[in-house]
Formats: sequence, structure tokens, C-alpha cells
Amino acid sequence: MPVCPQGTFVPHPSSYANALWRPFSFENYVPCDFSAWCANTGEFDCLPRAQLSPVVGVAFGPAGRAKTGRVMDPRRDPLLQALTNGACLLLELGATALAPFQYLSERNATSGFFRFAPKVPFGWNATPASWRGLAAPELGFLPPFTTTSDRQVALVERRAIVQGVYACANGGSCVAPGVCQCAPGWVGFDCRTPVCEQGFYVPTQPTRSRTTA
Repeated sequence: MPVCPQGTFVPHPSSYANALWRPFSFENYVPCDFSAWCANTGEFDCLPRAQLSPVVGVAFGPAGRAKTGRVMDPRRDPLLQALTNGACLLLELGATALAPFQYLSERNATSGFFRFAPKVPFGWNATPASWRGLAAPELGFLPPFTTTSDRQVALVERRAIVQGVYACANGGSCVAPGVCQCAPGWVGFDCRTPVCEQGFYVPTQPTRSRTTA
């Protein structure tokens, strides 16, 4: 994307005429409380995105599982509602992953996720205790066997991100670094000089309102 410092950074493309083509939007994960995250980090991308990133309904069920990995409606997920009051999605990350999200550590002893895969998922009749981590192999369970933190769970929202673009004044486009392509009727490095075909150009003219005899 070319940068034109004499222009402005605007949302693209439908809300700005004559801007060069960019994707209308793309879905992406962003920090759950996006406004608070932007206020705390001062990220540049937050400036154009703040008003242009609607929350996307996450696909779930048989049709959406391949895309989002969700089977249950996230708005009705009891664990999610308990942790976040239904405001966030939970995205599983590796134990050493670094991400710009707020995330939780999931430990096997207290995880709301079923970490190990029992050979008989339904009908498991081990000791009548709450789910716990396994420090050693046990009958009916597959490895790994550990009680250390094995993953992190990020608090995210899935949003439609609108890509911005540098644009020049009066409908001009930024076509190369520092180069504006002006709309008809305008010239200049920043497309702010009007063209009057019935007049003539005076290089020393101090203002646009001055007339010559």
C-alpha cells in the first residue's frame, strides 16, 4: 500500500470515491474488548478500524465447524458466559504462544475443556471425582500425561476488518509513495489546486481569489 503523507488515511473502498481497489473487508480475530485495547495500546490500526469493524456472527454447527472450529452456538456456551458474560469467544493457543489478546491459562486439573481422549468417551466410570489432570498413565486414557499448563485460551472477537487506504484531496488517489493521481479538475502534488480552463495559470499567485487584469 503506497503512503502519501500529503493525503489522508481513509476507510476503503465504498465510502471514498476514486480510491484504488482493495478488498472490501476480511474477517479476523481481534482482542475481545477492542475499544479498551485500542485505548491502552494506541495502535495505529485502531484509528481507522474503531468505527468500521462490526462484530461478525461466528459460524457454528455442522456447516461452520470446518471454518471456525465451533460446534456450539458461542452465545449459548455456558463456560463462555461464565468467564466473559458472553462478550468474547475463546480461542485455544499453545502454551508458549504470544498474541495481542488477553488470554487465560488452562490447567488440566481445572480446565473446562476435556484435555485427554478417553477410549470410551461416554460411560467413563472412574472415581466419582471432578475432572483432574493425570500425572501418570492410567487405564482408558491416551497421552500426554501432565499436570502442567498445556495451553492458553485467548479472549477474542471475530470482526469484519475494513482495510484503509491513503487518498489525496478532492477525490484523488495515492498511486505511488508520495504521488497523487488527481481527479479531473484538480492538479498539484496534493490535488488541492483547482483548474479553471477559462483562465490561465500564474505561478506567483498568492491566493485563489486573486484576479488578474
